[in-house]
This record gives sequence, structure tokens and C-alpha cells, in this order.
Amino acid sequence: MRFIEESSAPPHELLDQVMALRRHDVSANPFAPLDALYTHILNSSPKPLLAVHWLSLIFRTPFIPEPESQQNSSARSIQPFLESSPGEASHVFRGLNSLVFIPPPDDHTSPYSLFHKSLTDFLDDRSRCGGLYVEDPYELCYTRYLQIWKDKGPATPLSTLEKGDFLHQFLELFFDPSCGRLMEQNHEIYDVAWWVRSQDESTKHPNCENPNCHASRVRELFSYIHSRCNWYQRCRPACRYIRTEMLKELQKLGWKIPGRVHLLRHRFRHLVYDEAGISQP
Repeated sequence: MRFIEESSAPPHELLDQVMALRRHDVSANPFAPLDALYTHILNSSPKPLLAVHWLSLIFRTPFIPEPESQQNSSARSIQPFLESSPGEASHVFRGLNSLVFIPPPDDHTSPYSLFHKSLTDFLDDRSRCGGLYVEDPYELCYTRYLQIWKDKGPATPLSTLEKGDFLHQFLELFFDPSCGRLMEQNHEIYDVAWWVRSQDESTKHPNCENPNCHASRVRELFSYIHSRCNWYQRCRPACRYIRTEMLKELQKLGWKIPGRVHLLRHRFRHLVYDEAGISQP
């Protein structure tokens, strides 16, 4: 009923669509009519695959740490991570009102929520959602992380306070090796000094409960980027560029950085990130 009530199409046309979907054989798959309905609704989005990617990141494999003050992150706080252009969320989720509660633009506190919890079961099962199945939702997350880094901020228009809160949360995200491999392909387009400086500033953010988290992110990148170099060869261009930029900026900020002896040891033995020789002032 919600599919009919929430859509802008004439009710009689929607009813005809629903009746057509009921003609599926349930002997082999008892979920066939439901799966057909979910598939039909999701395909009504202007960008069905992107919509499923977003739904998977929000509800299947949440990628943003939940704030302690509320049960779920607000839609407003999630949109900057996902949008590659202003207003993209409204476009991507158009037509999905019967599946997902989508807060209006002026609502900055309510989260996205599902009207039907069985949707996540559908999205988790390749045999049920077919061509809409997303193998690894985090692939999009890595791409968005690097795009935000490249642009030094999200595409979503935010107030100064909102942008500060967003960057603080964004910089807490774990720097995954898969993300690192993507970064290395075009390493020179990323402002490493900005990233390091932003991590340093986030340790002073009023909502920062664990300043060492940001120092850990710095050490993780410093160690990871070198982990794929061979000790008997010169470091790869990505390693030389990124680590040089990191050390220059960290020194400006007054952080403790590794000396020549430590770097030499690091060259011959891939140290874990907490042995990187980097610490906050």
C-alpha cells in the first residue's frame, strides 16, 4: 500500500504494476513476489545501482561511526560522505519513499530508516536481487573518501560548523589498504599536507574524545604506504612523495618524527604503524 500511496504516478497504474508482479511462481522461491516488488521499486530510481550502493552502506555495512548521543547518524551527516554533487541524495532516492524514510532537506537530525527490514535480507542475497546485487559496498566508500580528500571537503554545501564536524568524523575513518591502493594510482593529486594538517586540527575539535585516533591514522598511512616497497630497491614514487610530504608537514606542526636511523630500520623491516616513530607534540 505504501508503494501506491507514496508514488506520484496515478494509483490505477501502480495497482496494475503490483498485480503484474504477483504473477510470479512461488514454488521455487517463496520470496519471488516480494523480490519482484523490491526490484521494481529500486529500478524506479534514476540511478538504481547507486541507490543500492548507498542503501548497502547505510543499512548493510554502516561505514560511519555512530555518535554516542544518538542511535543512528542523521541523514544530514551521511549525505556529505555519499554525494558527489549538491542535492544528489534527493535525485538518487527519488521514487524510493515507499522503502526508505527520507527526511526533508530542512531536517538535520532525523536518520534514514527502512520501512521494511526485510529489504536488507534482499540486498544481502545475490540470488534474490540479481543485477542489483552489490558485492562490496565499501568500494564506493573508498572512492568517495579519496574524492573528498582531493577536493579538501564534501560536495554538499555545509555551514562552517557543519563542515568542521564533518571533517572531524571523516578523518576518523580507517585508512583501508584498498583505499591506499586506489590512492597510489594518482598519488600526486592528493594534498597530503592538508590531510595531515586536518588530522592535527581534529585532535583539538570540541567533539574529539580520542585525540590519539587521529595520530593513529597518520601512523597508519605512513607505515602502509611503505609496506609495499622492497627493501633492496628504491621506494616507489607514491611512497617517496607521500612520506616526504607527511614528514615536512608534521615537522612544521611540531610532531615528533622519525630520524634517519629509524627510517633506515623502517626501510629494511616493515614496522607496524605504532612503531612508525611519529607522535603528537
